[in-house]
Amino acid sequence: MGRRAIVVTGTPGTGKTTLSSMLASRLGYRHVEVAKLVADEGLYAYVDRRRGARVVSLGRLRRRLAELIDSSSELLVLSTPVPDVVDRGRASRVIVLRTNPLKLVERLKAKGWPEAKVRENVAAEALGTCLQQAIAHYGD
Repeated sequence: MGRRAIVVTGTPGTGKTTLSSMLASRLGYRHVEVAKLVADEGLYAYVDRRRGARVVSLGRLRRRLAELIDSSSELLVLSTPVPDVVDRGRASRVIVLRTNPLKLVERLKAKGWPEAKVRENVAAEALGTCLQQAIAHYGD
């Protein structure tokens, strides 16, 4: 089917949903918030209660997104904290959002996240984990 999706990824709290919805609106694409899709369609393996997070079933999620991309007449903008959700052949662009880790602490605490989850995500942002994963999966 070709490259029919823009992937917007980054650590939670970096602005993926905001940017993706604006980008989709401006381009006339359909916005898919992947975390919501995972929750709505049960595309997770289990809930990690200690971290307060759903652990995504990556295989099921990838199959579902491939199905959405291939069957949609619309082009899609995917906002996702998981960078490698679609194969390279389906992504026309990949945008990795970054933010200052100190600002991220404020944003995640304002969302009421548990301290351990805040620390984990701020560390991932400081280390550039999403960027590294995106480059490893999609290339430079």
